[in-house]
Amino acid sequence: MSKSIVGLILFLSLFFVSCSNSSKEKKLQKQSNRISYSTSSADKEIIVDVRTHEEWIEDGHAVCAVNFPLDELTNHIDTLKQFKKVVLVCRSGNRAEQAKNMLKDEGLDNIENGGAWTNSICP
Repeated sequence: MSKSIVGLILFLSLFFVSCSNSSKEKKLQKQSNRISYSTSSADKEIIVDVRTHEEWIEDGHAVCAVNFPLDELTNHIDTLKQFKKVVLVCRSGNRAEQAKNMLKDEGLDNIENGGAWTNSICP
């Protein structure tokens, strides 16, 4: 009888581990799809979170946003020019305003300060 219990425990352990990995893979795939969808949508808006990578990971983020930190934003200007509208978010709206001014200086005029990332409304 103890072999049956050990076998059952082993089976259940493997089952839950495989479900856990599947969930992680789906989450990563979902994030990957979201980013590729967002950056390939020429007629749509993009929500750009300009917080640091650490803030993005540790403090959370809107699922429909991409993370282009303020200090790396100029590296993504060509990508952002492809969108009809760019909505910038951060922790409070201050960095989003800085980013808005930076992008306007680079010739983009379809920019909006969306304030705190928690205000992001995903399509």
